[in-house]
Amino acid sequence: AVVAADLDGDGDHTGPGETSAPAMVTATIVEPDLSIGKVVTTPGVDAGDAVVYTLTITNASGAAVSTAFDVRVRDILDTNVELNNANVGAGQGIVVTGATVDTNASTVAALDITLDEIAAGGTVTVVLNGTLKSTVPSGTTVDNTASIPYTSLDGTPAEERDGSDGAGGAWDLGLI
Repeated sequence: AVVAADLDGDGDHTGPGETSAPAMVTATIVEPDLSIGKVVTTPGVDAGDAVVYTLTITNASGAAVSTAFDVRVRDILDTNVELNNANVGAGQGIVVTGATVDTNASTVAALDITLDEIAAGGTVTVVLNGTLKSTVPSGTTVDNTASIPYTSLDGTPAEERDGSDGAGGAWDLGLI
């Protein structure tokens, strides 16, 4: 950048008292830094037993960390487990603390919610209340994973980085 003074209004900065000098501007790029943890807080052991998963989503803190927007939390349940219901709220199949749920496209087979935002240093907890189906064969191992794609800007601006080109790409935000 160049700082210039055009005191006489003639479109240049060469007259008496007019100056021009380079100016240094430093900008620090900040991005969200999300991580997700998941534990089985109530493991079902027999068909029909309750199963409770707790997901903890954390946005790191620090000078180079920003708010994460439009955080989509997805968890496709094992075919042997289903949520008690696909509603969000206290006593429901999905309980969220620490953020506002913007959208809920969940079914009893899969969690699919979008959180409004998670501030730098913020933590969100999502509890999934489910049941082992009555048809679960004895000795079955039930696997489960979750993902949290998110964006660095609120809304959908064209220049937004969203991780859509995969890990290590120019648009990578560290999809988990």
